[in-house]
Amino acid sequence: MNFDALLFVLLMLALGYLCARTRVLPDNAAEVLNQFVLVLCLPAAILHHVPKLRFGADIVGVALVPWLVLGLSIAAIVPIARWLRLRNDERAVLLLCVPLGNTSFLGYPLTEALLGRDALPYAVIYDQLG
Repeated sequence: MNFDALLFVLLMLALGYLCARTRVLPDNAAEVLNQFVLVLCLPAAILHHVPKLRFGADIVGVALVPWLVLGLSIAAIVPIARWLRLRNDERAVLLLCVPLGNTSFLGYPLTEALLGRDALPYAVIYDQLG
């Protein structure tokens, strides 16, 4: 495990919490930072990591995992939601939250921390094709 990357994630979370508590940034700072990440950082990560991969069964397997999780989530959540008599909006939230994770914002740093830098291209494939 790469403790430097994990420490960096925890440090950034603490810094975000501190900025929110002290209000040193404007109210729309989260929106601006999210747009910066979505428009610049994520495409840069894709362009940086994907060319390092060679197409093969491992790539297809990584891309299929989130789709399989989605199918299993639907198969599990729909009957459970009926059994619990959940409203349509509650069921919709479960169907969205279970298969969709934070695979880029937090997923990339955690992938590096837990699996190493060599796993980052696979995290990009999981995130973009899943």
